[in-house]
Amino acid sequence: MNPKQSFPVKQNKTTNPETGISKPTEAILTISQVLGYFEHTLKKPNNYLRIVRRYLEFCVEQQYFIDPISMALYTSGQRPSLVSPVRRFIKFAAGHHINKVKADTNDKKKPPANSPYILAFLHDSKTLRGEQSKESYLKALNTFFHYIDDNELSFNGNVVNEFIMELKKDDKSAFTINLYLSAIKQFTKWLLSNRVRLGLDLNLHQIEALRDVENVRGLKIERKFYKDSLSENQRKQLLDNIQDPRDRAIIALLSITGLRTVEITRLQIMDVNLENGLLYVLGKGKATKAVVKLFELTKKSLSQYIESVKPIDKAQKGIYLFGKLKTSQVQYIARKYLIKNNLKKKGVSPHSLRHTAGQVLLANGAQPMYVQRQLRHQQFETTQFYIQKQIEKDFLEGMPDK
Repeated sequence: MNPKQSFPVKQNKTTNPETGISKPTEAILTISQVLGYFEHTLKKPNNYLRIVRRYLEFCVEQQYFIDPISMALYTSGQRPSLVSPVRRFIKFAAGHHINKVKADTNDKKKPPANSPYILAFLHDSKTLRGEQSKESYLKALNTFFHYIDDNELSFNGNVVNEFIMELKKDDKSAFTINLYLSAIKQFTKWLLSNRVRLGLDLNLHQIEALRDVENVRGLKIERKFYKDSLSENQRKQLLDNIQDPRDRAIIALLSITGLRTVEITRLQIMDVNLENGLLYVLGKGKATKAVVKLFELTKKSLSQYIESVKPIDKAQKGIYLFGKLKTSQVQYIARKYLIKNNLKKKGVSPHSLRHTAGQVLLANGAQPMYVQRQLRHQQFETTQFYIQKQIEKDFLEGMPDK
């Protein structure tokens, strides 16, 4: 489709009761339909669609038209990087006579009959703190119960095994299959522990059948070097070429301090202790914060960022260091600068910056147990994975030609 041409809109006819004359009226498109057309005008990759979607959801919620007035109300006080996509969309919408959208229709299959239990489980879970984790578990559990309903099966260990085999036939990765299995196991354990509160009248046979789920084994995952890391010089190049104080602080936290992208979004201003070079991090699936070392380069970047924004009461709780930043936005920022510096290649992703932190620490002689502590690996086996990568690198560089 040529993006410069007006896209076709299904027309209905309305009749004027006084004149009897019929004229076509344009059907209102959904948010996703409009974004689908808008996407054709964009160069990839960018985050315009995500930003514009939030603006359109705002318009639907407030029953506003798509025009400069609603744009001004939505973007008031926002950073220019968030205003520009909306302004471009307003121009696009005006050119195609779009002044209103409606919410997306939900054409998906209805959740299984026991979905209220799934929602209660997700609400009660202490380990699933992020919305993305909850969505992944919801998808896994709904897929499993659709499988049960469609095949008229019971909920027991044998059926879970059969479900795993079906996922393998569908070429699901071992990581995905084990994620699904983890969701089913945790849900089953919760169901058994809360059956009285939930009013489930289970007999002994049904209880034993559910307990068998715990014995289902996941797939063995071959530990490959599935994420590359940057060298220390490449990391320096990356940081030196970032002018925006906020973005430089984020990249420093990822690549030097070794934070996960989701941990960036959880940082509060009170978590930063520049004087002592400490940072208090709320890790993945954790309820308490762990203290890590900031390192001088990260301290410098954070200081410059904090000085660039308006003063904040550091004692006040609930003030996020980077505002309402989402994980997807952190990933976009990291990916953008990797591409800009020609460092984005196969095996290199935003998560590679965390790997970079660990690899550089090991390359500079840091004790593996300290690296484990800094990166907050629950098991030392994960840190050994980093060590093995360093051994391979040293082996190839250290072996003599003769």
